[in-house]
Amino acid sequence: MINLLPLNEKKLIRAGRANRLLIRYVLLILALMVGLTAVFSFVWLYLRNTEQSAQRKIAESEASSKQLQSTVSQIESFKSNLSSANQILAKRIDYSGIILRYASTIPSGVIIDTMTLSPTIAGEPTELVAQAKDAATVIKLKDSLNDSPYFSDAYFTEVSRNAEGPYQYTIRLSVTIKQELLDD
Repeated sequence: MINLLPLNEKKLIRAGRANRLLIRYVLLILALMVGLTAVFSFVWLYLRNTEQSAQRKIAESEASSKQLQSTVSQIESFKSNLSSANQILAKRIDYSGIILRYASTIPSGVIIDTMTLSPTIAGEPTELVAQAKDAATVIKLKDSLNDSPYFSDAYFTEVSRNAEGPYQYTIRLSVTIKQELLDD
């Protein structure tokens, strides 16, 4: 029967079929576009949510790092104090032994008012202030410091007499401390 149809109707039937096929393709393309738009929207929302979550984590990390910064500075300060203490302990200066060696050179009848002790004092002149009972003890102090293995170059810088008290003389001596005093 199709063969009996006029040519014009055959063209219309073919055009109708082509139009239906084109409409199907257009609808399929529109459905795919809607689907792709939905997928892109979902992915965009997911990425936006992930970005906001990452921004919150960054803000929390910055706040926590600011809190830890003060702790880190305290740790660094403590660390430097420990290294200073380690250096001091490494030198291990026995001040009680130094004072005993110091006192062994002082004759009886003399008391020490002022003396300077430090790890860097060896080989340098320092001032010693003492009080003595009599003039003979003053001379004995200077001689015992010069004869000692711990001191050298002891000489008077000032000697004054006090009228009252059992210790009548105030003595200022310049004396050089030898390294042996600090080492033993």
